[in-house]
Amino acid sequence: AQKIFQKQMNVAYELITLDGQDNAVELIVYEAPFFNSKGEVAGIVGMFLDVTQRNELERELVSSKELADRSAKVKGEF
Repeated sequence: AQKIFQKQMNVAYELITLDGQDNAVELIVYEAPFFNSKGEVAGIVGMFLDVTQRNELERELVSSKELADRSAKVKGEF
């Protein structure tokens, strides 16, 4: 928040938190300043994007590729 107020810049970062059932939720957080009529920072506006499922699919894809590569290597040794 300090960076947004002092430098008047947008920020984005990833955050892992827990939902109401203690499941990990992976978020991308976007924050930006908003200004009053004098051009002064009046507050912060933010948005959360849940990327949990996307990240899980990426991890599964990497795991599947690694398994396929190992299988191809073993097959090539025979």
